[in-house]
Amino acid sequence: MKHSRLAVALILLGHLATPLRADTPALPGTPMTPAEFSAYAVGRTLSYAADGAVWGQEQYLANRQVMWAFTGEECKFGQWYP
Repeated sequence: MKHSRLAVALILLGHLATPLRADTPALPGTPMTPAEFSAYAVGRTLSYAADGAVWGQEQYLANRQVMWAFTGEECKFGQWYP
């Protein structure tokens, strides 16, 4: 996969974004392993925001596949990786 905006966004999600979910584990804490994150995320759609404004959503699918879109843009398919 070429390093595109999608790849950069997926990398940044693990470092900068805050999922907007009531059942999100409280921070700070021990980072999830890739297996723990997969068990948590597969089948969910997470929204990412900064300063209260949603800037993207990502649906987590089986086998580390994702469907991602910046707000107001078309969905793109990709993979997440640790």
